[in-house]
Amino acid sequence: MQVAEELLELALPVERASVPSARHAAGDFAASVGAERQDVELAVSEAVSNSVVHAYPDGMSCPDGTTGTITLRAELRGAALIVVVRDDGTGLRPDLQSKGIGLGLPLIARISDEYRIEDLPQGGAVVTMRFGTGQSTESEPVAFTVDTGTLREGRVALVELAGDADLSAAPQLEAALGAPSPADFQGALVDMTRLRFMDSSGIRALLLADKRFAVEGLDWALALGEASAVRRILALSGLEDRLPLHGSREEALASLAESGN
Repeated sequence: MQVAEELLELALPVERASVPSARHAAGDFAASVGAERQDVELAVSEAVSNSVVHAYPDGMSCPDGTTGTITLRAELRGAALIVVVRDDGTGLRPDLQSKGIGLGLPLIARISDEYRIEDLPQGGAVVTMRFGTGQSTESEPVAFTVDTGTLREGRVALVELAGDADLSAAPQLEAALGAPSPADFQGALVDMTRLRFMDSSGIRALLLADKRFAVEGLDWALALGEASAVRRILALSGLEDRLPLHGSREEALASLAESGN
């Protein structure tokens, strides 16, 4: 990785772990030049996730069989931060059946001042994003963790999420949300008040849980503060009103009690 005062360059292997690596590096650089850290982090997370999931259908290989690479470049141009994510695979094409369920690229469009996607003649694709500077939000990355337990004499399953929920954390998150069942519990409470970051991979896990709980008849509630950055991401995705969100754990638990659990 090369980091100069006004330049960041990073070459990444094609793997889930590259998503947080790219996001953290871009977030640190954004903060150093006065850009909105969380917006840059979200955009980079989505762009790199799309490359990992969509651009290399044969695993880590390029169309010519060589090992694939995703590159991240960020630089300050005047009063703007320009961020470029490039892959040498088949390009960034959202798939409604895959991990981002088509939410990632629209999110980039909403949080960046300008963005474009180009297919490269030699193969691969490049996403270019522009962000204004002068309003940096300092927020250090945190490792994703899941804790589980019970509330109300064991009748309510408790899932506590903390840190950063992205593509690399998606399997752990999906497993935690897939565990509560009506055979064992009368309700489920997901506490996201300590969640710092979520991209479309995490949103997908929530939507899958919402669909499953509805089919199985298990009531659930999510605790997430009104001022949370994650709540803003859900609002940008148009999903804030679709999920059973409450401002605190107490409010979420009260809603489950009102529903008869």
